[in-house]
Amino acid sequence: MTKLQMKNLNKSFDDIKVLKDINFFIADGEIVSLLGESGCGKSTTLKIIAGLIEPDSGDIILDEASILNVQAEKRKTVIVFQDHLLFPHLNIEDNIGFGLKMAGIKKSIRKNKVAEIVSLLKLQGLEKRYPKELSGGQRQRVALGRALAIEPKVLLLDEPFSNLDIRLREEMRELVLGIQRKLGITTILVTHDKEEALMMSDKIAVMIDGEIPQFDTPENIYEKPVSSSVADFFGEKNYIEGSVKNGIFECKFGSFQVDLPLIKSGKMMIKPEKIELLCETEDCSMNGVVKKKRYLGDKVHYTVEVEGKELKVISSEYMGINVGENVRLKIDFSKGIFYPHE
Repeated sequence: MTKLQMKNLNKSFDDIKVLKDINFFIADGEIVSLLGESGCGKSTTLKIIAGLIEPDSGDIILDEASILNVQAEKRKTVIVFQDHLLFPHLNIEDNIGFGLKMAGIKKSIRKNKVAEIVSLLKLQGLEKRYPKELSGGQRQRVALGRALAIEPKVLLLDEPFSNLDIRLREEMRELVLGIQRKLGITTILVTHDKEEALMMSDKIAVMIDGEIPQFDTPENIYEKPVSSSVADFFGEKNYIEGSVKNGIFECKFGSFQVDLPLIKSGKMMIKPEKIELLCETEDCSMNGVVKKKRYLGDKVHYTVEVEGKELKVISSEYMGINVGENVRLKIDFSKGIFYPHE
C-alpha cells in the first residue's frame, strides 16, 4: 500500500513564492494530475517529491513516514521528464536495465526484468538498437521502462508527452494509463493539457500561482469548479452579472428560477455547451445575432450577441446557421454556477 501526502509545502526562489501551503493526499494506486499553466509550481512540486529540490517548509509523508530528509536515490520515487534523457552510448536493453545494474542486481535477474518491461511497453525487436535509431515515442517508452524497471513506489511524470505529435501523444496516454492500472503504481502526472488530465486522472490538483484552489475528481472539477479561475482553465465560459434573492436570479436578460437561497450579487457562470440554439420560439428563450462561427467537425462554436452582450455557444449539432443570422437561445440558469462578489 503506497500512500503519499503533501503537508503545507512552501518554496521560494529569489524572494518569489513559488509554492504556497501545498496540501493533497494520494491513495494507493491512484493517478493524480498536477494541472496548470507554465510557472504555476507543478514541476517544482514534483521535484520536491523526488528529492531534487528542498522545500522551505512543510513535509512529505510516504506510507506514514516522512521522507523529507531521505536522499533522492533512497526515496523509492522515480521521475520521467519530457526530455527522455537516455544514455546515447547504451542500447535499449542496457538503458532499461541501467538502474538495476547500479543497484547491484544480478545479471540473470536484470535480463528477466528487462524482458518483462520490453514486453510491457511493446518494444520487442528493438532491444539492441540505440536511442538515435528510435522514434520520439519509442524513446519515451524506453525512458518509462527504465523508471519502471526499478519498481518505484511512486512514479512521477513531468509532461512526458508534450514533445510528441498528436497521434503519438494519444497512443502514449493509453499505454501509460494501461500500464499504471495493471501495475497499480501510485502516479503523479504534471501536465498543462486539460484533456490529458481529465482522461487520465483519478484526482486532479488544479494549480494557479503556486496554490491548489481545488483538488477533486475530474468530474467535480469540470462540472463544479470552486472559482471562476478554475472554471476558466477548462475553456471559454459565459459570465452573466446579476443577483440572487429567494431562489430567483435577476440579470439583464430577465428573472430566472435557481436553486439558491442567497441574497447576494455576483456572476453566474454558464458553460457554452449548456446554452441551446433553437429552431423555433420557446418560453424563456432570447433573441440573438450570430457574430462568429467556427466549425470543428463534431462541434460548432458560435459567438452570439444578445442585448449587447456576447455569449459563447457550443453545439454538437450542425444547424446550418451562419454569421449575421438571427437565432433564438435558451439558457438553463439552474445548470449554472453562481460566484458571489466578495
